[in-house]
Amino acid sequence: MTPPLAAAPASRAGAPRVLIVFYSGYGHVAALAAALRDGAIAAGADVTVRRFAETMSAADAKLMQLDAPNQTVEPCTPIDLATSDAIFFGFPTRFGTAPAQVQALFDETGGLWHQGQIGRA
Repeated sequence: MTPPLAAAPASRAGAPRVLIVFYSGYGHVAALAAALRDGAIAAGADVTVRRFAETMSAADAKLMQLDAPNQTVEPCTPIDLATSDAIFFGFPTRFGTAPAQVQALFDETGGLWHQGQIGRA
């Protein structure tokens, strides 16, 4: 069983801020996110786990039998991206491209890119 993704230790002063953002319809990517979280914590990072917000209707999600436990993890916001030192994204592909849930978040970041608040390596 995959450990709960919402659980995280208290913030560590001076530690790199790592953000893990995932979309998992059936639990496979959530398991990868949990493993990544555990490894980053073990390496001394201050880890935050977020999910891509669901854009599908509740009725359609139920029809597709999507993984309901993902809803216990807070959705990612553009500000989460701007306040992290490192970001890991995890999501499946849909017909060779990112799911709409992923694109919806990326579409919200235009102002932050323009201001230079994200994408500065």
